[in-house]
Amino acid sequence: MEIYKSDEFDPGFYGPKKKTRRGYFSIHAFDFRDGGMWDILINELCVTDCRGRPDALNTLAKIVPLVLQNPKAIYAGIRPEYEQDSSKDLSYGLCYQGFPKRSFRGPDELPALPGKCFLVFINAERVAYTWRWESVDPLRPLMPEYCQQRFERKVFSNDTIE
Repeated sequence: MEIYKSDEFDPGFYGPKKKTRRGYFSIHAFDFRDGGMWDILINELCVTDCRGRPDALNTLAKIVPLVLQNPKAIYAGIRPEYEQDSSKDLSYGLCYQGFPKRSFRGPDELPALPGKCFLVFINAERVAYTWRWESVDPLRPLMPEYCQQRFERKVFSNDTIE
């Protein structure tokens, strides 16, 4: 397991480990700054949006926390030209990457999709604003596609997770 250290990137920017906000719930997540845990927030409306969609609800309840707590890698500095929410400053945004062993399609739990990884995008306020399955790089199958263009740096890598 490798934790990124650099003078050019201030991990203290993200604030204290405990985080709360009205209208949001928190999920414990791996804190790349010291190897402990910290809180990531998710808007309660995301749960409302998942009603009637068992695959979305199961993904939010089971896969998002799994990736946040056991990431394969964490990237910092989300380049806006590669992200849907380009209206925000994502220079301190984070992307947690994982390889869950299962996925959900409709109400069914199935093996994870081959050639895919799961990404959770977090803004500088530590709010998870989107998550999704994405293709891995065909030349570097442990990295998301276009990783070097999409993110400024890798801040954490866990080589013990397959």
